Amino acid sequence: MITKIRKESLYYIALTIYMWSATIFTTLNWKPSLQRAFIIFGQYGKRVSITILLIYLVWEFSRKFVLWDVVGLFAMIAAFISYRTVYDDTFFMATVFVVCGMRISKRKALKCYYKNLFFCMIAILILLFLGLTQNKIYNFSYGTGYSLGTGHSNNLALLILNLTLLWVYLNSEKNKYTIAAICIVVSALMWKITVSRTSTILLATFGIVYFMLKTNNKFLLHLLRVLILGIICGAIYFMIGGNTESILNIGDHNFAVRFLQAKNIYDRYGLSLWGNNIKFVSMAEAAITKEAVVILDNGLLRLLLFHGCACFGVFILGLVSLEASASRRKDYLLIVISVIFLITGLMEKSVYTLQMNFTLLLMTGLGTGISQDETDKLYD
Repeated sequence: MITKIRKESLYYIALTIYMWSATIFTTLNWKPSLQRAFIIFGQYGKRVSITILLIYLVWEFSRKFVLWDVVGLFAMIAAFISYRTVYDDTFFMATVFVVCGMRISKRKALKCYYKNLFFCMIAILILLFLGLTQNKIYNFSYGTGYSLGTGHSNNLALLILNLTLLWVYLNSEKNKYTIAAICIVVSALMWKITVSRTSTILLATFGIVYFMLKTNNKFLLHLLRVLILGIICGAIYFMIGGNTESILNIGDHNFAVRFLQAKNIYDRYGLSLWGNNIKFVSMAEAAITKEAVVILDNGLLRLLLFHGCACFGVFILGLVSLEASASRRKDYLLIVISVIFLITGLMEKSVYTLQMNFTLLLMTGLGTGISQDETDKLYD
């Protein structure tokens, strides 16, 4: 038991280092004099975390190796090849944490994740108060959003959404009226600060329909499965063969633009097994360099076009594993939350980013070969 605890601690240490590196050091809007130093510090932090994970992987899998471990290793290899192709480690890092977490107590991992994300949010506010980061102001047609030191006001909203949904998941035994009220209040504050429509609407809606999640509703389960399939297939259809003119008539220009961005990139680069080395150019960069703007905010289609079909397949396999494990345990709350993140992924690049989507850590329900409750009891 002592050996098991030590091995598990390696995973938690790596997760802690990565959360701070990915959430604070490499993504905040630091003052120019500090930016380069902290980005380098964050990059080294990621390298340290991946080294610790690989030590844990060899230590754990050398004792016991089953079929799903082989699947996990192939997933890491696919993610690594994509990383070396497009020079973006986001999906690779998430994949390694998911695979290495196959035999980790999921509840303990989520608690470690929650504590780090919570203190990262506090650190963001402290750093802004100390004047070490810059508060960007974004003027939209529907309001003004503040980044509070993060890279964008939408990024701040995603962090708040992720933290709130994780808190709900870890405290689902609390009074449902209290949870619903907290979701609605947080969504109102989120809108006041960030004016992020996607995160605000989804969190408020989740708070309103939370009462449905307390029942063992088979119809709800089937509806969620159809919704997951519809989101994925619909996104690919609009990218490949959808009528862009009809998309623009749905009444939300910003929503339609996400698909038009993907269609333009697809027409130029096509699909690749290991990803396309797409040079993304933001509007701010284009104003300076005079290059054409190349943006892809749809997270699902960004995963497919940028990281490649192999990584997209790995993500879908993980999603199926998550849904199957949650269905066995009648964990409807987890399935609904995963749907919320999928919908968010249609508008933002968050769906496969570990610090923005806690459900990624739970995509190994089939990997252990035993139920989640049994896994947690094993490590308690």
